[in-house]
Amino acid sequence: MARLPRANALLLGILRASTPPTGLVLGSRIPNTLPARYLMACRAGGSSVHPEALDLIVANVQTWAPDDTTAEADAQWARDALYRASRTPQVIVPGVGYLSFFDESQAPVDISDDTGDHGVYRYSATYTLSARPVAS
Repeated sequence: MARLPRANALLLGILRASTPPTGLVLGSRIPNTLPARYLMACRAGGSSVHPEALDLIVANVQTWAPDDTTAEADAQWARDALYRASRTPQVIVPGVGYLSFFDESQAPVDISDDTGDHGVYRYSATYTLSARPVAS
């Protein structure tokens, strides 16, 4: 039986293959110590359409940076990378899988902090992605 792609491994594999901007650290969880520029990509929901062949992944992508322009640019970079990875020819993450569809549920949006400027800007976006396993 084919195994559906591990969502977080697929997301990070695609983003790493897309050559992240210099200084941007990628992960699937918020670290204890937040780097100056950080991008978190992780599964936030979804369901299997077919248990061997197709998984719908609701993915959340968040970026943090010391200024609004950089945080927004990093969010846009991730959006572009995921979209391009779903187009033919798809970006295949060896041993994991590939995307076959991209839909933007929520465009990158600034998550403002009403308590004042702390020198950290954050953007969040949500995408629905179709993921398929690599052929064995």
